[in-house]
Amino acid sequence: MNDADFKSTLADAVGEDHASDWAGQVGLGWMQESLTGATTLGAYNYTFVYDMAEDGDLTDALDPITGAGDAEIPVDGWYVSNGFYGWGWE
Repeated sequence: MNDADFKSTLADAVGEDHASDWAGQVGLGWMQESLTGATTLGAYNYTFVYDMAEDGDLTDALDPITGAGDAEIPVDGWYVSNGFYGWGWE
C-alpha cells in the first residue's frame, strides 16, 4: 500500500534524513476505523523492520533492513512502529 500524502508529510517532518537514511526502509502503519459510520483506511504511523538472530535475539538489530519499506510483501523481521498521528477526545 502507498499513501502519497502521508509519505510527503512524514518526509517534510523528518527533513533530509528521510531522503538520505529512510528512503526504501520506512513502511506505513494502517488503521481502519468507522467512527462516523463510514469505514475509512488511513496511514497513522510508520515502521522499520530489523533483522533478528536465529535465536530471536534483537540486541544486534542496529540498522533497518534495506528495502523493507518498499517491499511488495512483508519481510521477515522485527517490526518497530512509531506513532505519527494520534487519537483523542474533546
